[in-house]
Amino acid sequence: MAKPVKAPIRPPVKTRVVQGRRRRVVSVDPMPAWSIIYTAMGILAIDYFILGQGLLSVLIAMGVIFRMPVLFTEKFAATRVHRVRNSVIMIIAGCLGVVLTFQIQNNAFVEAERVIAAVYGYRDYHGRYPSELNELEPQFIASVPRARPSLMAGRFTFFSSKGQAILTYFTYPPFIRRSFSFAENRWVELNR
Repeated sequence: MAKPVKAPIRPPVKTRVVQGRRRRVVSVDPMPAWSIIYTAMGILAIDYFILGQGLLSVLIAMGVIFRMPVLFTEKFAATRVHRVRNSVIMIIAGCLGVVLTFQIQNNAFVEAERVIAAVYGYRDYHGRYPSELNELEPQFIASVPRARPSLMAGRFTFFSSKGQAILTYFTYPPFIRRSFSFAENRWVELNR
């Protein structure tokens, strides 16, 4: 006995007459809520743990915001509630990405201040700056912290020569670096 062949499932399509023309109106949920939440979490994970810039979150949130007026056209009338829900989830994820980026920046600055204090302690004790940050362990700092939790440009960089030293980390990799000049005893923003 042959098994019956199942017809492919197609979304129900309705047509409406608008201003004398027929228009197709799709009446299915474009993307389930769990799917959009997983997508938002994936974007946040990439932005926070790999890139560490917040740029991806901002671009996606801005793209969704600029697309919002389209959702209120007649074409999306049947799926408007679902699409608006998905858009709001993505906008919240974008805002959360920006907040996490500011948290990364604040944490990097706090960790940099700890490293700076350890470098000054090393200089006072040995009469010179360390040639690398690992020389600070364990006497002046338990372990050299990471500047950021992201994979891209997550470590502090230290340069010392001829009585001068600079501590650097990326604020927005790979473009903007923040550096502390020990000779001038001040922070400097580098855009290279």
